Parts: sequence; structure tokens; C-alpha cells
Amino acid sequence: MFGKLLELLREAKPGIKKIGVFWGYLPPASPREEIEPAWAALRQAARTLGLAIHIAEVASRDQLSAAMAASDAERPDALLVTSIPGLFPVWSRIMEFAVKRRLPTIVDSRWPSEVTPYPLMAYGASREHLARQTAFYVDRILKGARPGDLPIQLPAKFELLVSQKTAKAIGLVVPQSLLLRADEVIE
Repeated sequence: MFGKLLELLREAKPGIKKIGVFWGYLPPASPREEIEPAWAALRQAARTLGLAIHIAEVASRDQLSAAMAASDAERPDALLVTSIPGLFPVWSRIMEFAVKRRLPTIVDSRWPSEVTPYPLMAYGASREHLARQTAFYVDRILKGARPGDLPIQLPAKFELLVSQKTAKAIGLVVPQSLLLRADEVIE
């Protein structure tokens, strides 16, 4: 997943070399033993693509200003924002920061349409598909299956959203290849 996010950013703006990351998968919501492999996957994907990354941990609103200051010091060419549950109310602030600095930004899930400006791209598991998978498991459990006996399934369907409005705001022309692959284009 993280490799795909980096690939999409590079496809949107081919000359990028350095990506800032606002990382929200942190304890207590995400156990440390889950975070380390995810960081390793992100770092490996960056090495493979020849990109430098700077990760700023952002688990709360209190850490957002420091993450933004660290991003300014690093001067990234783009920004990747992971789901940060505690920051739902300040997503617009994150995006205002990114647009002001003309940073193409990708997020790892669909954000509510009320967030303005909207990220340049959102790529993540289809919530509709996840809901269907969940309903299947609930049905099986209600019919007597033991949850521990059911197989673990990874998301099978992902969706890509592209915001032309944000692209215009940061002075970026989104490549046609991305627009054609997008499940939704926000005008």
C-alpha cells in the first residue's frame, strides 16, 4: 500500500525527490509491533523508487505544529498523510499547509468531502467493499461460525480519487494517465 502511495505521488509530479510523511498510526490505536513493519515497507518502497522520506509522528493535535515545522525544515517536494484519527477536525489545516507550500498531497483513505482544500489524491481500500466483507463475516458469525476460524482477508478493492481543484491551486497539471485510472475526479 505505501509503495503505491509513493508511486502515485511520483506519477503526479515526476520530479519529486523528497516526501514528507505525517504518520498517524501510533499507540495506543496501533500497536508498536504493527507500526515497525509498516515503516519498513514505507522505507523500502522509498529506496526502490529513489525517494527520500522524512516521517513525522502525529498522533494528536498537539504534535501537528511540530510536524509542520519539521516539514518546513526538510523542504519536501510532496506530502503523504496517513489516517490520523485524532486529527479529523484539523484535516483542513493540514491541507491549507500543503496548498500554501504547493505540495502534492496523497492520503491513504477517502476524506469527507467537507474537507477543504481536498488532498490532491486519496488512495485506499474501498469502504463500500469493506462494508460488504464485514457483512459477510457478521452473517457467518451469527450463523454459528467461530470468529477465530474465519480467514483473515485483506482488502481486495482500492479506489483512487483525484482533485483537479487542488491540482489547480498548487499549479500542477495532473497527468492524463492518473485521471483515466481515477475512480473519481473532483472538479
